[in-house]
Amino acid sequence: MSNTTIDFYEPNKGLYCTFTNYHVAPMIIDGLSYDSVEHWYQSNKFTCPIYKEIVRKAKTPHQSKVFGSMFVVKNGYAWRLALNKTIQEHLDRGVKIRSDWEDIKESVMSKGLDAKFRQHPELKKLLLSTGDKQIREKSSIDYYWGTGKNNTGKNRLGHLLSELRMTLRNEQPSKSKRSLEKLNDFQTFKRIKEDKTNE
Repeated sequence: MSNTTIDFYEPNKGLYCTFTNYHVAPMIIDGLSYDSVEHWYQSNKFTCPIYKEIVRKAKTPHQSKVFGSMFVVKNGYAWRLALNKTIQEHLDRGVKIRSDWEDIKESVMSKGLDAKFRQHPELKKLLLSTGDKQIREKSSIDYYWGTGKNNTGKNRLGHLLSELRMTLRNEQPSKSKRSLEKLNDFQTFKRIKEDKTNE
């Protein structure tokens, strides 16, 4: 990270680790609760109600991503191998990632980010505190959402966070407007007090 960039990647490392989709920040979207943006994003890959719920209720953001991948692996940690059964069962039932996913995935991501930062004031404040610095998900393996190796990736997650930052900033009342509102409130209070005194 430099004076002109904000870098994040690992969920528990660095000041801006909360920007990662793996950060647990419970939120409500369309009447349902999601433990993280990752849970929201991965569950929306599917139209099958049963499988969507499995992904939404995954124990961790990483497990939701595993369910979202629909990959059955032959080797790995015990917890990962244990997820194979559920994935295979739903593959056998014809469950698959929706055909329009590539067309809608950015809008799904944007909606999740919007909910996360609006519903958690401390995260919103942190995002706004980044000023005009470039925001980057410093993933060496993700060339779409992250920067990829040697910064050759698209960094779409960083761009979406920057767009959200601008939206939130534009919704903030300006300093002069806040001062005017305070002045109006004071004058109204003073007038009411004077009216009561003259009664």
